[in-house]
Amino acid sequence: MKNKKLYAVIFFIGLSQAVFAQRARDMFSPQTTITWLGIDFSQARFIGDYNKFRTEADARRLMEALNELMIIEKAKYDVGKMLLKQNVYLKLEVTKDHNKTIDVDALLADSLKSHDHLVIDNIKEIVSQYDFEGNTGIGLMYNVETFNKTKSEALIWVTFINMDMKEVLFSEKLAQEPGGFGLRNFWAGAIDDMMNRVRKKEMKIWKLKYLNK
Repeated sequence: MKNKKLYAVIFFIGLSQAVFAQRARDMFSPQTTITWLGIDFSQARFIGDYNKFRTEADARRLMEALNELMIIEKAKYDVGKMLLKQNVYLKLEVTKDHNKTIDVDALLADSLKSHDHLVIDNIKEIVSQYDFEGNTGIGLMYNVETFNKTKSEALIWVTFINMDMKEVLFSEKLAQEPGGFGLRNFWAGAIDDMMNRVRKKEMKIWKLKYLNK
C-alpha cells in the first residue's frame, strides 16, 4: 500500500513538472500544440485617424472586429501555417474578454512620442494579469503596441506564453506597414503581412535565437 502511494506521489510530481516545464525551445518542436489567443490591446496606442475614433464604441468595435476576423477568415489568418504546425487551437475569447476590461480612452494618443513606448517588462506585466480561462500549455498572442496612421506603421509584439505559469517564454516586437480599405482592413493588412513575414523569415531567426533556451 505504501509503495502505491509513493508511486502516485512520484507520478503527480512528474506530471506537474511536465505541465510547468515549457521553455522557449519547446515552441519549435513539431509535437508541441499551440493555442492561438488572438490580439491583445492592453497597452496599445492609436495615433492619427482621430475622426474614426469619435467615441469609445469606435475603438472597441475595431478591437472586436480584428479578433472576429481571425475566426471569420481563419484560412487566410492561418496561425498553423505561420508556425509550420499542425496542432493549433483557437481560443480567441481569452483576449476578446480581456479587451472588454480596457480603459479605451487611454488608448487614444495625440503624440508621436507614444509610438514606441513598450519594453519587454510591459509585455510580462500584461501576461501576468490575464485570465487564460482554463487553457494550458503554450499560448500565442499578438500584443499591439501602436496603430499609427500618421506614420503608417503597426508595432506588434509576437508573444509566446506558458499559460500554466502566466510566463512569457519569448516575445519579439515587429513593425509592419498597414494597408487596405476601411479601418478594420487597413490594420488587418498589417497583421496579414506580419504573419507571412513570420512564416517566411522570423521563425528561422527565432529558432536560432531560442532553440537552446
